Amino acid sequence: MNKKILFLILGILVGVGAYYFYLNYYKNVKPADFVVKEATVSGEIKNVDFIKDVGLGVITIKTQDNKDVLLSVTPDTKLLDQDGNTITLDNFENGFLVEATGKLSEDNSLVLNELKITKMPNIVVFSPKSNDEVSESFTVKGMARVFENQFNIRVSVSGQKIYESGVYTNASDVGKYGDFEKEIYLPTQRLQDNSDITLEAFDYSAKDGSEIDKIVIPLKFRTKNILSLYVNPIFQISFSYPSSWKADPSYKLTGSIYTAYKGSDGFFSVNAAGNDGLFLDDMVRNEINKATRPYGSNPSIKNIQIDGQEARIIFPSADQPKELNNQAELVVNYPRALSISGINYSLFVLYADKDHVEKIANTLKFDKMTVKAFFNNNKLDSSISCDKVFPVERAVFKNPGFGKIALEELFKGPTDKEKNDGYFTSINSGVKIQSLYIEDGVVKADFDQTLQEGVGGSCRVTSVRSQIVNTAKQFPGVKDVIISINGRTEDILQP
Repeated sequence: MNKKILFLILGILVGVGAYYFYLNYYKNVKPADFVVKEATVSGEIKNVDFIKDVGLGVITIKTQDNKDVLLSVTPDTKLLDQDGNTITLDNFENGFLVEATGKLSEDNSLVLNELKITKMPNIVVFSPKSNDEVSESFTVKGMARVFENQFNIRVSVSGQKIYESGVYTNASDVGKYGDFEKEIYLPTQRLQDNSDITLEAFDYSAKDGSEIDKIVIPLKFRTKNILSLYVNPIFQISFSYPSSWKADPSYKLTGSIYTAYKGSDGFFSVNAAGNDGLFLDDMVRNEINKATRPYGSNPSIKNIQIDGQEARIIFPSADQPKELNNQAELVVNYPRALSISGINYSLFVLYADKDHVEKIANTLKFDKMTVKAFFNNNKLDSSISCDKVFPVERAVFKNPGFGKIALEELFKGPTDKEKNDGYFTSINSGVKIQSLYIEDGVVKADFDQTLQEGVGGSCRVTSVRSQIVNTAKQFPGVKDVIISINGRTEDILQP
């Protein structure tokens, strides 16, 4: 910090010297003809930096016309208090009013001849500053020189008091300044977002109880970005949204589940799509090319990934129809087809205002879990053992019947990628699970006749059993698996 101050002061002095050199050698103005521009400015101290015991410092003041001026203090600068007594740099504090006289440099900084304190307010607030934005809770910091080290802070809206509290300083002695820091908690039920509020710091006169030494600071109240969690078990998703938004009662799905929320600064609604066989980019093209042009004539598309899935955000162009209120759209691939009332949907869709759509998208999660399906793999099993199987992971929607879901994933067989990696199945396609339950740690699974149709040879039978047993036994508490076909256990899956 000391080096920074020193270099800044030297820079100002060098700048002044260079200006004189320029006048002398390039403008043919002789030193005797120099007219040193003296200036006097006054304002409130905003920052004080100095090197102790050296007499060098830089003070920033804010003038009445709202300009910042740098004051360069040198060992030759005369420093005076309100009564004209000589003082040192450490007597100057933020919030003091001063008058400065010195040589004005071209960069509008002042190399001081004299700096005098004209007013030392008894209460000085460092933060918040005028017109700052504050929320339900904020901190007031400053210093004060008050009777018994105590004064008051008040917050009002349209002249109506909504908060008042006493504040204590840490002054070491009578007549000394002490720092203070006060956490303010406002009653939000009496405030609206983006409303004007007033902060006042003042003392009560010991003589007559009147308010004295008052500081008035206008502020803007903004609700904190507090988020709530939206959970929709039917669409199997969750995400965060501004807590000030409320459910739209006209969009009630079932029970306490709503598909649309709105607030003063935005909105969202949710839906599922893809039941007509549309893929992600097909859906996006259909949306932007509707006859009504809901996203204007030149919308932009952003490709993103959400929770491991491909997604697209449609942002409207400037000529979007006004009645759509800056609506944007998010379309995401479901991890696997979602069944709602017997219909399969492959896409999740979120409509939201363009200022919130990506923020919401970044918090979107599918309500999924990972299960394993076990397959044969000759690349991993060079000896080609009949009973040796290997797991692959599948992301599925959470469901109490996770055992059945895992077996359903097994019966789908390996994906193309898994096949390329050497996985294959010994189980016939189209096998149906007729019942599945667990009793005393034993899974009892009954399948239709498809499981054993055309299955012959001891190696394949062993492999089929191994795939089913290992897939069912992945869950905690499962000790054994009993396989049946149409209720029979003894004469099935014969070599």
